[in-house]
Order: sequence, then structure tokens, then C-alpha cells
Amino acid sequence: MNLKKVIPRLIIVVIVVFILASKIGGDKPLKNLNYENIDEIQLVSFSNNNGVNLDDETDIKKITRIIKKIHTTRETNKNINASNLYYIKVFLDDGSKIEVIDSDPYLSIDGKWYEVDKKIFTDLRGLYKTYLNK
Repeated sequence: MNLKKVIPRLIIVVIVVFILASKIGGDKPLKNLNYENIDEIQLVSFSNNNGVNLDDETDIKKITRIIKKIHTTRETNKNINASNLYYIKVFLDDGSKIEVIDSDPYLSIDGKWYEVDKKIFTDLRGLYKTYLNK
């Protein structure tokens, strides 16, 4: 076997595998969200009929750090559990908004439902517990 032919082919295979893995591995759709561009965040629990509006910079930074970590694995059209929904609405300083609906094990971001990395639900539950159970 000629090494001069094998090594370039091997490099090409490795590059293709990395590209495919990054496409299959999902995305972090809110990774570029910057707390400085947020005017207010609204958290709502539909199961408790409870909500809060947050405009304090410390609160916005904390929530932004968490929702930036949302890692989608694939888009889905699964039925959701409407009785256990949490809603996060982010109001941006340009007048636009981002809507995140949490219905573990799925998340909706601006109307599209995704399967997500399950670790995010622990962080989100911590947010709800902190802000909605006061």
C-alpha cells in the first residue's frame, strides 16, 4: 500500500466525518444572544398561572447565560404537554422578541419545536424555582 495515496484520503475522510458530526450534533440557536441587547425577560408558568417580568441587569445576565446554552439535537413536531409549560419571552432593544416554550422533553424557539440536550432542563427548572416561587 502506498502511504502517499493513503494519507491524503484518510485526511479527507476525517474532515468529512467532522463536518457530518457537526451537522448531526445539533446547534445552539441562542449562542449569540447578548444580555446588553435585552430590555426585559418575562417568565411564565402555565401550570401555576404565575409570571414575572425581569428588567434588572443581574437577572437578565443570569437568564441569558442559561438560555444561550440551549443545545438542540433535532427539530420535531411531537405533541407537547400543555399542562406543564413554561414560557420565556426575551424582549430585545430593537423591538424584536425571542420566545422559548419549555415542555420537557421538548423546547420551542420562536415556534419551532426541538429535541434538546436534557441537561438544560435542570438549569431552566432552577430559573423557574428562583423567580416564579417567590
